[in-house]
Amino acid sequence: MRFSAVEKRLFCTTVLLLALVLAGIHLLSDSNVSEDRSGNIIRVLPEMNMELDQESTLEKLQLNSKLRTTEKIRREVKPTQVNNRRNISNSHNKDFIVVGIPTIERPKGTNYLEQTLDSLLTNRVNFDRVIFVVYIGDTDKNRVEKVKESILEKHSKEVEKGLIHIIHPAADIYPDWEKDMKITLGDPRRQVKWRSKQNLDQAYLMNYAYNLQPKYYLSLEDDVLAVENYLETIYKYAESEMKDDIIIISYCKWGAIGKLFSAKFLPTLVQYLRTFWNYKPLDWLFSDLLHILACRYPPTNCEKDINSKKLDYPKELFEHKGMVSSLVKNTT
Repeated sequence: MRFSAVEKRLFCTTVLLLALVLAGIHLLSDSNVSEDRSGNIIRVLPEMNMELDQESTLEKLQLNSKLRTTEKIRREVKPTQVNNRRNISNSHNKDFIVVGIPTIERPKGTNYLEQTLDSLLTNRVNFDRVIFVVYIGDTDKNRVEKVKESILEKHSKEVEKGLIHIIHPAADIYPDWEKDMKITLGDPRRQVKWRSKQNLDQAYLMNYAYNLQPKYYLSLEDDVLAVENYLETIYKYAESEMKDDIIIISYCKWGAIGKLFSAKFLPTLVQYLRTFWNYKPLDWLFSDLLHILACRYPPTNCEKDINSKKLDYPKELFEHKGMVSSLVKNTT
């Protein structure tokens, strides 16, 4: 029996979705961690209680129950010694944006983070409904301290106010790269490890961002420049155009840069990235999940269905400036 290309893709999509649901069941099976042990857990993420409406397709992916962080998940993301307080201006306002900025060491001492932070802070103008979360993805403690100190040296006031949060992963959050990582897409081993680690870093960063309880999450990188008043532009457009059926708004054409999600979608996205971290680059996984959630069965016009779930802002709000990749420095 021969299958058409559409039927083959639909079958693969169904298999991926089934794997995602099974991963969620496994996650829920670990949720009965004894509460008396919580005192030994680094207190970064509060209990993640998500009240789910059984009518929503996205929420069905979250298994129609209260999903609580387990001990392992709460240990996955921890702060540096910086006091990561909620931005004072947001203390009584949940209509704010969390901007996620993962950073990792690049070859030859190249550092774009300082320029990126300067651009983001300067060009936010008077928009104060925002928290910038810098995720230091290095496992070397000296590198983490170096990045933290460089941020504090120039932006200590912003950190103290809670405008900037600095976090880094615990040493044991990554898999055993030799045993657990598979070579996929025919890429060299070092490239597979590099992009797989990016996926896991983004998942942990989004998990942290979700627990700040924002309205929106904006995905960036550490080597971008922003246009003036970009946050006001992003917020107004999202408030006007992001309806319940919209999953993503793109404010930049480059990869995962400038992608805005409704915060209520983050648990689904995090779970998906945790499940398929080894298979594809981050922006490809975004596209795959969009395909799963948008396309109906039997498929009639999948491209139209996908376009109904995403928006592209007519102008580019971010410019990608990085010329030196972190790939060579951080993979072996």
